[in-house]
Amino acid sequence: MTKRPAIRTLLVALLLTLAPALQAQGNQNDIGGGCANRKAPTISGPLSIGSTLLIEDSGCQFSASSTIILYLGAVLPEPRRIPLRFLRRFGPDEICDVAILPLIPINMSRQSRVELKIPDEPVLIGLTLGAQTICNECGFAGCDPSLSQAVKITIGR
Repeated sequence: MTKRPAIRTLLVALLLTLAPALQAQGNQNDIGGGCANRKAPTISGPLSIGSTLLIEDSGCQFSASSTIILYLGAVLPEPRRIPLRFLRRFGPDEICDVAILPLIPINMSRQSRVELKIPDEPVLIGLTLGAQTICNECGFAGCDPSLSQAVKITIGR
């Protein structure tokens, strides 16, 4: 009988510890991957249920009006990333890591901003997803494909 109060106390302490995390605002972390010297897409907004997630920059460099595709998907743990070889017109080929499992493609342009409404559903609190873009980076030698760094997004209350 003495074990039950100890287990209850432990459960109450655990719930009190987790409660602030369940009520916290969402967050984001750059998690790497992509091609060297590229940045992650710029995400803003409160990242909480019932709000709007804004993607204001693709993370691509020197991208003209060529194709930019933003992918949303599940975050791949670092040892599970997928290396892709990108052929370059001039210079050595580049190996870039896909850091998310791409599930939802979204076409965007360098000047546009993408707005995604996060449903007001409590079941989404704590959900994590990743964002990473593939695009054509253009310069004097023409356009070459490139991959941005990835960002991990956690939805809050």
